[in-house]
Parts: sequence; structure tokens; C-alpha cells
Amino acid sequence: MPQIDDAKLKELVLATKSIPKDKLSQAEELAHKLSIPLRDALVQKEITDDISLGTLEAGFYKLPFVSLLDIEIPDEVLFSLPEEVARRNKVVLFSRSDAEVKLATSEPSPQLDYLVRNLEKKTGKKVVLHYLTPRELDSALYTYKKTCNIELLVVIGILAVLLAIVLVAINPDRQFKQANDTQRKSDVNAILNAISQYMADNKGDVTNLGIPTGTAEVVNSTNSADLCTALVPTYIAALPVDPTGGSGTAVIVCSGEGVTWNTALHCGSKHSW
Repeated sequence: MPQIDDAKLKELVLATKSIPKDKLSQAEELAHKLSIPLRDALVQKEITDDISLGTLEAGFYKLPFVSLLDIEIPDEVLFSLPEEVARRNKVVLFSRSDAEVKLATSEPSPQLDYLVRNLEKKTGKKVVLHYLTPRELDSALYTYKKTCNIELLVVIGILAVLLAIVLVAINPDRQFKQANDTQRKSDVNAILNAISQYMADNKGDVTNLGIPTGTAEVVNSTNSADLCTALVPTYIAALPVDPTGGSGTAVIVCSGEGVTWNTALHCGSKHSW
């Protein structure tokens, strides 16, 4: 079946006298200037409208005309024809009843006859082919993407809710604090083991460590013990640092550039030394 090109459309318009010749000439000039189809130029200059041209074209193809502007196609009807088949054949399934199935296309072709026969064989129903404008066909085919996008947004929304529930259950901040506390306990044990070895080598004398003897004292930020010089590297390879403080690198040089390393225990918080 021949397609309606600019020459055929002009012939139809002149034959039906639906558009004045001077208006038709203006549309032809615009189409040539913008390199667009005559059909688009007629609509763009508002000489006629998309539906009027569609009715004229449907008459040429001897097909019933349909406009889908006011028809909402149910998803179960639309998706009964796969998107790949719909796009390849430039056709949309817009209605389905117990007696018949309705298809619409803007480009009738022998290829569609094959599709119609297959649908009739598969459904056992009569397939009625309609004509709709190219613009409305593009809009109908976009409905496939639009529906898929909505479904995708729903899935993303569900995943976001599930992620929020998982985050609340896991509580990452609590997990990080527990991990840091575990590291602190390990580091403190390493220091205590180093002190024990030092004491064993020095017959219990901890004077050089600066640890108070006799009356018990609280070791704090102002009353601290200098462990680094006495312990590193003989008893411990490096003095660890708090996981949330400093550069995170263990101290292996006890002094330099006037800097000394002291350790202090703050009894008021379990998350610091």
C-alpha cells in the first residue's frame, strides 16, 4: 500500500479542497525552509489540525479513523502486544473485547496483514485495523516507556524503604563505635602486655615509666605516664593511637622536633583515652 508523502498529501488536499491553495503554498514554503514534512508545516502554521489531516489520510487508506487523545488504554490491553512488536510494525493495540481486537497504525503496510492474521489466529477474535495520526502513534508508543518508568519508580521506592529499615536495624554509627571500642581494647591489652614485660625485666620497677607507685592515683590528661621512650621498640613495635584521633598511624618515634608522646586514661568516657 503506498505511503502518503508530501506529493500525495498535496494531491489529497487539492482533490478534497479542504485547504485553500494559497495556504497550501505557504505551508509548502515553510516545509522547504525548515526541511520538515508538509504535514507538520500545515499543523505548525495552524492551517489545519492533526485530526483533520488524520481523517483525510484514513479516507485514502480506506480505514476507520481513531483518535486516542480521549482514550485511556488499560495496561493489560496495551501490553498484550509486546512493545518490540508494536514499534517494529508501528501499531498499537488500543481495545479488546470478547468479539474483536482493535489495532491502530499510521503506516498501513502488507507487513501489518501478516500481523493481523497472526493475532486473529492467536486470539480467535476478529482484528479491526484503524488509522491514527503519526503524532498520536508516537504518543501511544511512549505509553510503554511511561508505564515502565512508573513501575521502576515504585520499585525504587520500595527498595528505599527496605534500605531505611536495614539501616535502622544495623545502626552503622553503633557498629562503628563498637568496632572502635574493640580496637581500643586490643590496643590497651597490647600496652599492658608491654608494661608487664618491662616490669619482668626490671624486677617490678616502673619508675622510668612515670607510673605512680604506692598510693593509687588516677592517670589523666595532666598526670600522664611517658610510656613511649621506655617501651618502644623493645617491648612493643609502636604505640597505638585512638581510632578516632590523630592521623591514625601508630607512634614509632617517641620524640623529635620537641614532640613527646604521652598516654593518658580518661575515666569519664569509654570512647577516649
